[in-house]
Amino acid sequence: MASAQAHFQQTLLEEIRQLRVGFEKSRTKDGSSSIPWTVNLNFPVFHGGNDNPVDWLCLAELYFKYLKTPEEKKVEIASLHLQGVAISWMSGLYEP
Repeated sequence: MASAQAHFQQTLLEEIRQLRVGFEKSRTKDGSSSIPWTVNLNFPVFHGGNDNPVDWLCLAELYFKYLKTPEEKKVEIASLHLQGVAISWMSGLYEP
């Protein structure tokens, strides 16, 4: 779903814009900032079924890249954001 990726990117751009505005307002006379710079991003959820897995993977990679997520943590983090048939599928992979 290209629209999901476009929505995520648009949301990210809007959050960045708002942070820049807030950052500029918080600058002191000497140019330093009075507040730390932080961003709150939501990891995309994958339900399976009609959800496009390629789009979800692209969004997940954008998230991981932005937060500099270590490779060894990516599967663990991504699996926490599966719902519906996707979580059933994932659970089946780890059954003894």
